[in-house]
Amino acid sequence: RTEGVSTSDLVGRLLLAAPRSTRVPWSCMTARMLHHFARGAREPPPGARVVYIGGSWDLFHAAHTSILRQAKQLGNYLLVGVYDDVTVSGLYGSELPVMSLHERVLSVLGCRFADDVVIGAPIDLTSEAMHEFHVTTVVQDPDCERRHAVNHVDMASHHQAAKDLGVLVELHCDYDLDVPEIARRIRGNQTAQEARYHRKREEDNRRMDIKLRGL
Repeated sequence: RTEGVSTSDLVGRLLLAAPRSTRVPWSCMTARMLHHFARGAREPPPGARVVYIGGSWDLFHAAHTSILRQAKQLGNYLLVGVYDDVTVSGLYGSELPVMSLHERVLSVLGCRFADDVVIGAPIDLTSEAMHEFHVTTVVQDPDCERRHAVNHVDMASHHQAAKDLGVLVELHCDYDLDVPEIARRIRGNQTAQEARYHRKREEDNRRMDIKLRGL
Protein backbone atom coordinates (compact mmCIF):
# COMPACT_ATOMS: atom_id res chain seq x y z
CA ARG A 1 0.00 0.00 0.00
CA THR A 2 1.03 3.60 -0.61
CA GLU A 3 0.13 6.34 1.87
CA GLY A 4 -2.28 8.80 0.29
CA VAL A 5 -3.50 6.27 -2.29
CA SER A 6 -6.78 4.53 -1.50
CA THR A 7 -6.84 0.90 -2.61
CA SER A 8 -10.62 0.83 -2.40
CA ASP A 9 -10.82 3.90 -4.60
CA LEU A 10 -8.53 2.28 -7.18
CA VAL A 11 -10.74 -0.81 -7.28
CA GLY A 12 -13.76 1.42 -7.80
CA ARG A 13 -12.09 3.18 -10.71
CA LEU A 14 -11.28 -0.16 -12.32
CA LEU A 15 -14.85 -1.39 -11.95
CA LEU A 16 -16.26 1.82 -13.40
CA ALA A 17 -13.85 1.69 -16.36
CA ALA A 18 -14.83 5.25 -17.24
CA PRO A 19 -12.79 7.48 -19.55
CA ARG A 20 -10.26 9.47 -17.54
CA SER A 21 -11.81 12.83 -18.51
CA THR A 22 -15.24 11.88 -17.07
CA ARG A 23 -14.13 10.62 -13.66
CA VAL A 24 -14.51 12.38 -10.35
CA PRO A 25 -11.21 14.23 -9.66
CA TRP A 26 -8.56 12.32 -7.75
CA SER A 27 -7.49 13.29 -4.27
CA CYS A 28 -4.77 15.90 -4.07
CA MET A 29 -1.16 15.42 -3.07
CA THR A 30 0.35 17.67 -0.42
CA ALA A 31 3.93 18.90 -0.28
CA ARG A 32 4.32 16.96 2.97
CA MET A 33 3.36 13.70 1.26
CA LEU A 34 5.79 14.30 -1.59
CA HIS A 35 8.54 15.24 0.85
CA HIS A 36 7.85 12.11 2.91
CA PHE A 37 8.19 9.80 -0.08
CA ALA A 38 11.10 11.70 -1.60
CA ARG A 39 13.25 11.47 1.54
CA GLY A 40 15.03 8.50 0.02
CA ALA A 41 15.74 10.35 -3.22
CA ARG A 42 19.36 11.39 -3.58
CA GLU A 43 21.71 12.91 -6.09
CA PRO A 44 23.87 10.50 -8.07
CA PRO A 45 27.33 10.25 -6.54
CA PRO A 46 30.37 11.35 -8.57
CA GLY A 47 31.07 8.89 -11.36
CA ALA A 48 27.71 7.15 -10.91
CA ARG A 49 26.39 4.88 -13.64
CA VAL A 50 22.93 6.45 -14.02
CA VAL A 51 20.29 4.22 -15.57
CA TYR A 52 17.06 5.74 -16.89
CA ILE A 53 13.77 3.97 -17.55
CA GLY A 54 10.45 5.61 -18.37
CA GLY A 55 6.91 4.30 -18.09
CA SER A 56 3.38 4.85 -16.85
CA TRP A 57 3.76 2.69 -13.69
CA ASP A 58 0.00 2.47 -13.35
CA LEU A 59 -1.32 0.30 -10.48
CA PHE A 60 2.28 -0.34 -9.47
CA HIS A 61 2.67 -4.12 -9.34
CA ALA A 62 5.13 -7.02 -9.33
CA ALA A 63 6.04 -6.65 -13.01
CA HIS A 64 7.08 -3.05 -12.39
CA THR A 65 9.23 -4.06 -9.44
CA SER A 66 10.86 -6.76 -11.56
CA ILE A 67 11.80 -4.47 -14.45
CA LEU A 68 13.11 -1.78 -12.07
CA ARG A 69 15.22 -4.38 -10.29
CA GLN A 70 16.70 -5.50 -13.61
CA ALA A 71 17.33 -1.90 -14.65
CA LYS A 72 19.05 -1.05 -11.36
CA GLN A 73 21.49 -3.92 -11.90
CA LEU A 74 22.82 -2.14 -15.01
CA GLY A 75 24.25 0.68 -12.90
CA ASN A 76 24.28 2.06 -9.39
CA TYR A 77 21.68 4.85 -9.68
CA LEU A 78 18.19 4.42 -11.14
CA LEU A 79 16.25 7.40 -12.47
CA VAL A 80 12.62 6.57 -13.27
CA GLY A 81 10.54 8.66 -15.67
CA VAL A 82 6.79 8.83 -14.95
CA TYR A 83 4.62 9.82 -17.94
CA ASP A 84 1.86 12.36 -17.35
CA ASP A 85 -1.82 11.39 -17.59
CA VAL A 86 -2.36 12.76 -21.09
CA THR A 87 0.62 10.84 -22.44
CA VAL A 88 -0.57 7.58 -20.87
CA SER A 89 -4.08 8.04 -22.27
CA GLY A 90 -2.64 8.72 -25.71
CA LEU A 91 -0.58 5.55 -25.58
CA TYR A 92 -2.92 3.09 -23.90
CA GLY A 93 -6.48 4.42 -24.26
CA SER A 94 -8.88 6.85 -22.61
CA GLU A 95 -9.62 4.58 -19.62
CA LEU A 96 -6.00 4.80 -18.49
CA PRO A 97 -4.23 5.66 -16.35
CA VAL A 98 -6.24 4.38 -13.41
CA MET A 99 -3.95 6.31 -11.06
CA SER A 100 -3.18 10.00 -11.39
CA LEU A 101 0.34 11.24 -12.06
CA HIS A 102 1.00 12.11 -8.41
CA GLU A 103 -0.28 8.71 -7.22
CA ARG A 104 2.02 6.95 -9.68
CA VAL A 105 4.95 9.12 -8.61
CA LEU A 106 4.38 8.21 -4.95
CA SER A 107 4.20 4.52 -5.88
CA VAL A 108 7.52 4.63 -7.74
CA LEU A 109 9.20 6.59 -4.94
CA GLY A 110 8.07 3.82 -2.60
CA CYS A 111 10.06 1.23 -4.56
CA ARG A 112 13.50 0.55 -3.11
CA PHE A 113 15.13 0.27 -6.53
CA ALA A 114 14.24 3.83 -7.60
CA ASP A 115 16.68 6.56 -6.55
CA ASP A 116 14.73 9.46 -8.06
CA VAL A 117 11.90 10.18 -10.49
CA VAL A 118 11.30 12.52 -13.41
CA ILE A 119 7.73 13.77 -12.97
CA GLY A 120 5.81 14.12 -16.23
CA ALA A 121 8.67 12.62 -18.23
CA PRO A 122 8.57 12.64 -22.04
CA ILE A 123 8.31 9.38 -23.95
CA ASP A 124 11.60 10.08 -25.69
CA LEU A 125 14.63 11.10 -23.64
CA THR A 126 16.59 13.65 -25.63
CA SER A 127 20.37 13.89 -25.68
CA GLU A 128 20.04 17.19 -23.78
CA ALA A 129 18.04 15.49 -21.02
CA MET A 130 20.53 12.63 -20.89
CA HIS A 131 23.32 15.15 -20.40
CA GLU A 132 21.37 17.08 -17.74
CA PHE A 133 20.64 13.95 -15.71
CA HIS A 134 24.06 12.35 -16.38
CA VAL A 135 22.38 9.27 -17.87
CA THR A 136 24.77 6.56 -19.04
CA THR A 137 22.20 3.85 -19.90
CA VAL A 138 18.60 4.05 -21.13
CA VAL A 139 16.37 1.02 -20.61
CA GLN A 140 13.34 0.05 -22.68
CA ASP A 141 10.90 -2.87 -22.54
CA PRO A 142 9.70 -2.82 -26.18
CA ASP A 143 7.54 -5.97 -25.96
CA CYS A 144 5.53 -4.52 -23.08
CA GLU A 145 5.10 -1.17 -24.81
CA ARG A 146 4.00 -2.66 -28.12
CA ARG A 147 1.62 -5.12 -26.45
CA HIS A 148 -0.24 -2.44 -24.50
CA ALA A 149 -0.26 0.48 -26.95
CA VAL A 150 -3.63 1.04 -28.60
CA ASN A 151 -2.98 3.96 -30.89
CA HIS A 152 -0.41 2.38 -33.21
CA VAL A 153 2.44 4.39 -31.76
CA ASP A 154 5.77 3.57 -33.38
CA MET A 155 7.60 2.28 -30.34
CA ALA A 156 10.66 1.46 -32.44
CA SER A 157 11.34 5.19 -32.81
CA HIS A 158 11.55 5.80 -29.07
CA HIS A 159 14.81 6.90 -27.48
CA GLN A 160 16.52 7.56 -30.80
CA ALA A 161 19.16 9.66 -29.05
CA ALA A 162 20.09 6.73 -26.80
CA LYS A 163 20.27 4.45 -29.83
CA ASP A 164 22.55 6.88 -31.64
CA LEU A 165 24.83 7.00 -28.62
CA GLY A 166 24.79 3.22 -28.26
CA VAL A 167 23.47 3.29 -24.69
CA LEU A 168 19.98 1.82 -25.19
CA VAL A 169 19.41 -1.53 -23.49
CA GLU A 170 16.30 -3.66 -24.00
CA LEU A 171 14.99 -5.63 -21.04
CA HIS A 172 12.08 -8.02 -20.90
CA CYS A 173 9.85 -8.34 -17.87
CA ASP A 174 9.51 -11.86 -16.49
CA TYR A 175 5.95 -11.27 -15.22
CA ASP A 176 2.86 -11.61 -17.42
CA LEU A 177 0.96 -8.98 -15.46
CA ASP A 178 -0.51 -5.65 -16.49
CA VAL A 179 -3.41 -3.29 -15.76
CA PRO A 180 -5.94 -5.10 -18.01
CA GLU A 181 -5.12 -8.41 -16.28
CA ILE A 182 -5.49 -6.83 -12.84
CA ALA A 183 -8.83 -5.36 -13.92
CA ARG A 184 -9.95 -8.75 -15.23
CA ARG A 185 -9.13 -10.43 -11.93
CA ILE A 186 -10.90 -7.77 -9.89
CA ARG A 187 -13.99 -7.84 -12.08
CA GLY A 188 -14.00 -11.63 -12.00
CA ASN A 189 -13.88 -11.55 -8.22
CA GLN A 190 -16.67 -8.98 -8.19
CA THR A 191 -18.83 -11.30 -10.29
CA ALA A 192 -18.12 -14.20 -7.93
CA GLN A 193 -18.95 -12.10 -4.89
CA GLU A 194 -22.20 -10.89 -6.44
CA ALA A 195 -23.16 -14.48 -7.39
CA ARG A 196 -22.44 -15.67 -3.85
CA TYR A 197 -24.58 -12.85 -2.47
CA HIS A 198 -27.53 -13.70 -4.72
CA ARG A 199 -27.29 -17.42 -3.84
CA LYS A 200 -27.35 -16.55 -0.15
CA ARG A 201 -30.39 -14.33 -0.65
CA GLU A 202 -32.24 -17.11 -2.49
CA GLU A 203 -31.42 -19.62 0.25
CA ASP A 204 -32.62 -17.21 2.93
CA ASN A 205 -35.83 -16.54 0.99
CA ARG A 206 -36.50 -20.30 0.60
CA ARG A 207 -35.96 -20.92 4.30
CA MET A 208 -38.25 -18.03 5.16
CA ASP A 209 -40.92 -19.30 2.76
CA ILE A 210 -40.78 -22.82 4.30
CA LYS A 211 -40.95 -21.33 7.79
CA LEU A 212 -44.00 -19.18 6.90
CA ARG A 213 -45.82 -22.13 5.31
CA GLY A 214 -45.28 -24.16 8.48
CA LEU A 215 -47.01 -21.60 10.67
